Amino acid sequence: MAQPSIQKSVVGGMNALVLENEKIRTVILPEMGARILSLIYKPTETEFAWRSPNVPIKKTNEELENVSGFFDCIPTTDPCTLRGKKLPIGGEVSSKPWKILKIEKTRTSVTLKM
Repeated sequence: MAQPSIQKSVVGGMNALVLENEKIRTVILPEMGARILSLIYKPTETEFAWRSPNVPIKKTNEELENVSGFFDCIPTTDPCTLRGKKLPIGGEVSSKPWKILKIEKTRTSVTLKM
């Protein structure tokens, strides 16, 4: 049985993390709101994160011109004002870079905290 791993990578000029075990491989972009860009079930090579082949992966300017992958839209999906604060499309969570707080790797698991 292969041990889980975490590798650094670059996607669209941004730092990415590739987490992988025997059955799943996922690519996360901390600089893009911790977006899960890819989620593959390895036994069948099934990709569960939609990605437009016509739109390159790149840093956004707080607009969701690239809707590839899974990402949070908290607290909104449309631009709005909430409690006097203007929020961008997709909310403030998906439009800001996330910091990596901790990476833990054991023989049986990998944990990423952001």
